[in-house]
Amino acid sequence: MTFGFPSSAGFFLPTSNGKVTQHQHRYSQDPQGNGNWIDYAIDYLPSDWEPNAGVAGEFDLRSSTEFTLHKGYMGQYVYVPTKNNGTINIKIEYGHQLYIGEPSVSVFPAGLSITPSKSVDTASYALTLSY
Repeated sequence: MTFGFPSSAGFFLPTSNGKVTQHQHRYSQDPQGNGNWIDYAIDYLPSDWEPNAGVAGEFDLRSSTEFTLHKGYMGQYVYVPTKNNGTINIKIEYGHQLYIGEPSVSVFPAGLSITPSKSVDTASYALTLSY
């Protein structure tokens, strides 16, 4: 998951000891889809970041069944110089990697095998921010 904003906005990320601070991202799973959520540890550092451009939080989705529900969140404080104001667009993007396997049968001695393929599925959300 990423939060991206244009460098022209003049935002800057809070830092300390060489790391981006004031960040959180978390992943939760409901294995049976019945409202019993399991919360996994909160990460307080972004998985990746770029100056004046945004941050990313990476979640490792747990294995699941057809009933499993997933949710997560990410938050990041940004600062604006006191004399700046304006309106910008922010891009929030979610992506996940899909692994798809198809069984294939070979003649002895190979037997049954699964050949996985992978692709990345993404979705973007646009947001207008006035500051």
